Amino acid sequence: MSPLPSPVQWIDGLRSLSPRSLRYLEHRHLERHSLAETAAHFGISEDALRIHLLRAACELAGRLDPTSARWVPGGSDREEAAVARALELAVAVAAAHEGAVTGPSRGAASGREVELLARLCRHLREAGPRLLQGIEEAERAAFNSPEGRRRERLRTAAIIALVLLTVWMSLR
Repeated sequence: MSPLPSPVQWIDGLRSLSPRSLRYLEHRHLERHSLAETAAHFGISEDALRIHLLRAACELAGRLDPTSARWVPGGSDREEAAVARALELAVAVAAAHEGAVTGPSRGAASGREVELLARLCRHLREAGPRLLQGIEEAERAAFNSPEGRRRERLRTAAIIALVLLTVWMSLR
């Protein structure tokens, strides 16, 4: 198995995810909510959440190590659901036993691929508070950077322009 990425790589990888993928991983693994709590929070079924978590984990794995070949979601719905269940089971069992758990040996993803994704998710759960703090610090630094301040000024100018346009339109 390859070594785990550095904390900076984890934070950069998480910040580069789509906002939706980040929200799912953040709520489930970084904040350590149960599958049922996370599904209720997003207003979706547990099965749908498993699929979203699988896709988010695959996206993150690709961002952390773009050179390694990993299974990419997108086969049949049945295969994707089976891999998602295997991943959730591998994460849950490994969290309880700290042992290697492999997924199904047949189908779209091998047991090794499920194990790599489960290892990624377990690390997210273990390092959750540190990673959340790192993400917040990186976002704060980006916001306070010259580029971040410039974007904020442009956003403020756009809001003022919209308000003025609205007032002008209503007075006509």
